[in-house]
Amino acid sequence: MNGIRTISPELELNMQKPLIVLLPGLFMPVSSWSRETLRNLRQFGDCVTLSLPGHYPQPALQEGQHYDKALVLESIDRQLAEHLEPEQLASRPVVLFGHSTGALTALYYASQRQSIISAVISIGGTVDGREEENVYYWNQLGTRYLGKFGLLLTNFSTSIGTRYASTHRLVMKAAFHNPDKVLADDDFETAMADYIPDLKKFDTSTAGRILRDLYHFDAKAELKRLHRPVWVCAGEEDDFVPERRTRQLVETLPDATLDLIPDTGHLPFVEETQRFFRLMRVFMQQAGLAEWAESQPSLSVKESAGSMASRDRAALRSRTRKFSASGS
Repeated sequence: MNGIRTISPELELNMQKPLIVLLPGLFMPVSSWSRETLRNLRQFGDCVTLSLPGHYPQPALQEGQHYDKALVLESIDRQLAEHLEPEQLASRPVVLFGHSTGALTALYYASQRQSIISAVISIGGTVDGREEENVYYWNQLGTRYLGKFGLLLTNFSTSIGTRYASTHRLVMKAAFHNPDKVLADDDFETAMADYIPDLKKFDTSTAGRILRDLYHFDAKAELKRLHRPVWVCAGEEDDFVPERRTRQLVETLPDATLDLIPDTGHLPFVEETQRFFRLMRVFMQQAGLAEWAESQPSLSVKESAGSMASRDRAALRSRTRKFSASGS
């Protein structure tokens, strides 16, 4: 249930069924979203999980490489090309579902690839990568003003936070408005069995560089030209993204719907799962993308793209280069 999901090429696909592309945030694997969240997502379409640049299973940033707009486009283009058949991308509604930095990435990518994206769902997203009012703010500050020492310090603290369950629980407590309730839930405890091993797979040697570069990642100008329906959702008690930043995002987007969920923090779909997905269903219906939800069983998915023919991957890469050049 974790990692990259690839729709089996042997299956007979109905091309109108939405493809939900999941983009989790900084050092936050999709397994951290709870199993109930993932079960609900599958009601809306087939789910594929991608990763932010520099995040497992993508390689760490190379020497001289920056987490910037060019890298985001290259990375997401490549992942879609590697894990989806050309017909799936060209003929099916594609909905990007991004959380936190994954939401910023999804929104920016959609603004540059509007010909293949039907809608975007932004959870805890912002118009730029500047952190505030959270643990990452201090890490980002250190990377900007303490030079190499700040980068190494951030790499080290991120390594501690991703390798030890007890330490990471402190980070998770900050992400929830009612952390004791969430962390005591049996479903979340079960998910942690997958979640913590996934965390340990992250290469944190470039965490400092990613946070430093994100400070300069400003997508405001591009998002003003995103003419696709966007659902902006956030927790009213989000300590990572203040409400004013959520409203700034909504005001920037030409076609956005905003829902603030009371008594939730940075992961509202985990704290108030049923309320979240009722609101998501309304958005999907308004966007004309919900007719499949609950009316059809999800197609089976598998963990590896190994059985996909190399000629199909090559064909999609060729197509990707074409729309990369056009920017739409």
